[in-house]
Amino acid sequence: MYDLTDDTIVAISSPPGRAMRGIVRCGGPGSIEIAATIFAPKVTVDLLTSPGFRRYDGSITLENDCVILGEIYLFRSPRSYTRQDLVEYHVAGAAPVLAMLSEHLLALGSRQAEPGEFTARAFLNGAIDLTRAEAVAGMIRARSDAQLHAANGLMQGRLNAKTTAILDNLAGLAALVEADIDFAEEPIDFISPVELREKLEGLRLQLHELATSATSAEQFDVLPRVVLIGPSNAGKSTLMNRLTGLDRAICSPVAGTTRDMLSAPMRVGHGEALLIDSAGVDADSAGLMRTAADRSTRAADTAAVRLFVHDVTCPDDAVEEMIDRLGPHVVVGNKIDLVRDDKSAANPTLRKNVAYCRVSAKTGVGIEELLAVIDRHLDMPNACPADHTVLLTARHRLAIRETIASIERAQSLTRDVSHVSETADLIAFEIREALDSLGTIAGSVTTEDLLGRIFGSFCIGK
Repeated sequence: MYDLTDDTIVAISSPPGRAMRGIVRCGGPGSIEIAATIFAPKVTVDLLTSPGFRRYDGSITLENDCVILGEIYLFRSPRSYTRQDLVEYHVAGAAPVLAMLSEHLLALGSRQAEPGEFTARAFLNGAIDLTRAEAVAGMIRARSDAQLHAANGLMQGRLNAKTTAILDNLAGLAALVEADIDFAEEPIDFISPVELREKLEGLRLQLHELATSATSAEQFDVLPRVVLIGPSNAGKSTLMNRLTGLDRAICSPVAGTTRDMLSAPMRVGHGEALLIDSAGVDADSAGLMRTAADRSTRAADTAAVRLFVHDVTCPDDAVEEMIDRLGPHVVVGNKIDLVRDDKSAANPTLRKNVAYCRVSAKTGVGIEELLAVIDRHLDMPNACPADHTVLLTARHRLAIRETIASIERAQSLTRDVSHVSETADLIAFEIREALDSLGTIAGSVTTEDLLGRIFGSFCIGK
């Protein structure tokens, strides 16, 4: 798709499923001409001469004189997302309607857009750099506030600003070294070996600081796991629904209702976690319930925080044995709404460094305190990054490492020489390698393989 940027493409841009509104995007040189043939605005206007940044209500005529109501958003080159003419059709969000409209646009001369092709055109036409293109993909995939903030950090261009400054300085040094090559026969030193080595060292330190101080973008892709574990009928499922605010788990007074792992995100402090409800781990369970209990134990072993939930109305010696065996971070005494005072509640003997919270999952009493305890136990790598934070993906970190390696090789070539011209060819080669490596971050240096890996992860219509 990288060599086919002058044809007209079309795709459904809204996510699958029913909604009040669905969007079909059509972009390229013929997009406005196609719109003029099928869209009848309510107001008298010629779409072919209409300026950009306009919204028009009206109707769309499809095949067999089928007419649907909708509106279009019209953008003209170069002031559009792709810097090409672009038309968005906003219609009823029913899948058959969107499919009919998309197929009709294809029949009128458009072709089906490939994954990420609209954003790829924005990059190829200079509207965004490669880091911002990756940010678009991150926003599309975001499933939490932290992921959305991380993608927005890339979109703000902080990484591009830092690397561009270093690229400019590297390019200046490359020009001085190559001038030494051009005037090798002349008694002129454009830069001394010591000065070149010091300037390269300054750039190397900037890159090292960037790599060590930046935050890994991938850490926001995984939510820390909080597992509810404990005996059957302790109210774990009710507690899950209370903590997540979702009616996710089936609640029943019958023991053993939960057999499979259930999960849902929950807000904790300034971040999010994945809360997992597990089957009861009763000592006398057998058969299917024994299998479910074993899975619960394995899930607890991999959790960032283990919450052991027990029923305060049911004193049980086996509870303390389970607590010792499972090693929870927090013990939760549930159903305090059913006891009159502390004397009538079961309070297990706890090991050192194990927190204890008394709650009522049914009424919500004690839930805020429990969330605060969970927040203290969690190392929240998924907390939303600060506005000034620079984020690096694995691709960015690799490019920086390769750039530093090239700079270090260039530095070594400046040692034990009296003039840069003695090893200028090799130094220039290494600086050019550094420029190429660092240039891949923002996309000033690209290959089709690199673009394929980035835009291939997009969904169609973006």
